[in-house]
Amino acid sequence: PPKSDLDYLAASSKAVFSAMQAGDSQAVWLMQGWLFLNSFWHLDRVRAYLSSVPNDRMVILDLTSEAAPQWTRTEAYFGKPFIWNTLHDYGGQQGLIGNLPKIHDGFASALSKASSNLEGVGITMEGMWTNYIVYDYTLSQAWGRSTTGEPRAWARRFGARRYGGMVSQAASDIWDTLYGLVYTSGGGPRSGQVASRPSMNLGPSPRGPAAPFVAVWHSLQELSDKVGSSKAYRFDLVDVGREALTAIFDQHLSSFRAAVSQKNVSAAQAEGARILIVMDDFDRLLSTDENFMLGRWLKMARSWGATPEEQRWLDWNARNQLTLWGPTGEIVDYATKSWGGLARAYFRPRWALFVKRVVEALSADKAFDQGAFNTEVLNSVEQPWQHANDTFPTEPEEDAIQVSEQLLKRYGDACEHEPSYSIAFI
Repeated sequence: PPKSDLDYLAASSKAVFSAMQAGDSQAVWLMQGWLFLNSFWHLDRVRAYLSSVPNDRMVILDLTSEAAPQWTRTEAYFGKPFIWNTLHDYGGQQGLIGNLPKIHDGFASALSKASSNLEGVGITMEGMWTNYIVYDYTLSQAWGRSTTGEPRAWARRFGARRYGGMVSQAASDIWDTLYGLVYTSGGGPRSGQVASRPSMNLGPSPRGPAAPFVAVWHSLQELSDKVGSSKAYRFDLVDVGREALTAIFDQHLSSFRAAVSQKNVSAAQAEGARILIVMDDFDRLLSTDENFMLGRWLKMARSWGATPEEQRWLDWNARNQLTLWGPTGEIVDYATKSWGGLARAYFRPRWALFVKRVVEALSADKAFDQGAFNTEVLNSVEQPWQHANDTFPTEPEEDAIQVSEQLLKRYGDACEHEPSYSIAFI
């Protein structure tokens, strides 16, 4: 707000609510509590802003309760009903990560300290098709503490029922491993460096070593004979494989940067080639499941258009949201996705150009110009792709189980020594 005066803040919310009542005398204001994350909102200002609306005419979404609850610092919104939410995912990015214990403890605290105006539990993520266990566990809180139980035991039950009774014990063990690996202390998902604009300055991988993910991937593969027809199983097989390949990509990118730092041209060339090989395998795996395919996204977007012009406009918007999010990359890669088709047509050309320019600079004993690269990749890869009229498959191109088996033969021992590659320098 332009003013911090308490009377002004009270009048402001009163004006908003009065406008709602003018349209519907029974209106209830469903308000996001997100605004109160801003440092402007001292406690007295929050109180003033909320005071002009009757308690029974407002419900507040405590939008990111699992990470930054605002009910705890606003005296539970001074009596206004509120809903405890898990936000977790910004932009619909992918990445196996979450924090079930924090959800468990956070909701228990709200139930204990603000039960009189805690209205319920919800999920407010900005994207779907990922980390279903996080959202399932959040919503399970509504059934009561005795039903939900301790998060690790709940994760085991989640696994036991996910693919069917034939593999309930093995699946329970797999999800127990995943729980300990990624669902006890994590933040929000990130699709990773593979799905980001290339840079020498990207931070270290948050995933850590690839080996634990490769091990889980292998364990899932071993269930294929019994539950290979399960859609949930196939989704998880691809999703865990995606995570493993993302971590392997990060390892090679780290080695590439190290080679550049050491001014080792041949090593940089070799790691650059490996980066692109992993990218090809990444796209191949993703293209085995419709949930990880760009074509379906673009087809759905175009289906809303009544004319060819509308279809082209919707196609541009669907592409732009995944990539530049704005005509010139105003929020570049905010909603990036690890999808088949997108990896081969968008990510790979970016990384190929990056490796080429870095190796050229290294060979000439010059510093790599990140700014110049950003301009070049925007103009030569990113912008043209926004306006392209190419189409992408909407159905799986290969069988997920067969591709996964083949890739595990290449990367299954990634924790012990280099995977087997056939390298052609670029």
